[in-house]
Amino acid sequence: AAEMNQGVRFVSQFLTALAYPLQNPNNNPTLAPTQREFAGLFFGSLIAQAYAEFLYNDAFRVQVGLGYVPFGQSLQQREPVLYRRRNGPQLNSSNGDTDIGVAFPLWMGVHVLGSFPIGDGRWGYNAYTFSPYSNQGNVAEGGRLWWAPSETILAGISFQTGEEARDRQFFAYGVDASVKFERFGVIAEYAENQVGDGF
Repeated sequence: AAEMNQGVRFVSQFLTALAYPLQNPNNNPTLAPTQREFAGLFFGSLIAQAYAEFLYNDAFRVQVGLGYVPFGQSLQQREPVLYRRRNGPQLNSSNGDTDIGVAFPLWMGVHVLGSFPIGDGRWGYNAYTFSPYSNQGNVAEGGRLWWAPSETILAGISFQTGEEARDRQFFAYGVDASVKFERFGVIAEYAENQVGDGF
């Protein structure tokens, strides 16, 4: 991350994997092969998120690039790969080639967000664009409204809509709530994706 000045910053995250697989982990030196064998070296890296943020004030910020969607609670995790490997919720299940799953995990293009004080708490909004993997030539939209009456309680509603595949519309929506008690907390969320002409 880099802060250019008070109103502009750049954020990026890369996921990198390095593997040198062991072919015969239960090798017995008295049998063939007599030594451990390894497969070829694999190295890969991809951009998880990278965006420039333009901060005008708390009520209006613009992000341009690629980032995690503000859909519910679990899709906003900053380490989604580790989260899934540790039996994260089904809401984060991997996308297929023909559908987006419960909700598409990344916004692409433009993300507008902000928050406003209300009493002792805050309420906020998000609006963003994305292109599903299953229909990359199409631009879809998503959004979120949230309310935090205090520092320990947060509730929100989220939605996404667009064309999942050619001539196949989808509408995903969800509700979530988070309550914290000192060292403990409870997070609950529900999401559904309706596909087809009649949703």
